[in-house]
Amino acid sequence: GFGQFAAYDNFNRHSRKIKFFEEHSDIRHIVGGGVAGAFGMSIATPFDVVRTRFIAQDHNTGYKSIFDALSSIIRKEGVRGLFRGLVPSVTAIAPNAAIQFGTYNFLLERYKTFMEVDQISRHIILMAGTFSGIIAKTCIYPLDLTKKRLQIQDFQTHRTTYGKNIMTTGMLDCLRKTFVEERLSGLYKGLSPAVIKSGMMSGFYFFFYEEIITAFNKRI
Repeated sequence: GFGQFAAYDNFNRHSRKIKFFEEHSDIRHIVGGGVAGAFGMSIATPFDVVRTRFIAQDHNTGYKSIFDALSSIIRKEGVRGLFRGLVPSVTAIAPNAAIQFGTYNFLLERYKTFMEVDQISRHIILMAGTFSGIIAKTCIYPLDLTKKRLQIQDFQTHRTTYGKNIMTTGMLDCLRKTFVEERLSGLYKGLSPAVIKSGMMSGFYFFFYEEIITAFNKRI
């Protein structure tokens, strides 16, 4: 989370040296969010795979610890197993972060213009961050669902009581099979808790991000 924000802030500061990005702040925020999201997800994917499998495995079976999970995946599936779902993850997180950061900054800039203020109160920051998280998650949710389904492949023996295991050859095949077998609603299964979580996390992330940036700037 904060690693992604750090990458975004770094891109945002350095991209200002490019005339195009300096003149088009909305595009700068969108591109910066996408780059930061892709970078963060590439690093975090192995731990995301382990987390997903811990959630999906049956009681008293499967992995016993994070170390056991990592070593077992490498032994049985190779290093590639740690990066299952990377393509849909990056495909989802890049536009997710782009939409999230783009929407957040769009809302704040329009609020400043409409209210004719330079400073934005904390509750407005929290609201803008929450709304941007909800919008972003809703837009990319089918890819997020696909990522999780790919991450639990080759793990069927440890999850026999949590519903059907869909076997696919990749992201597009998973999207196709999900739509064919479950129709459009299948692509948005679990959307409600996902957007609630995303909205809350996004709101708090942006809130603390702005607080840290403000505190840092006061020390300079």
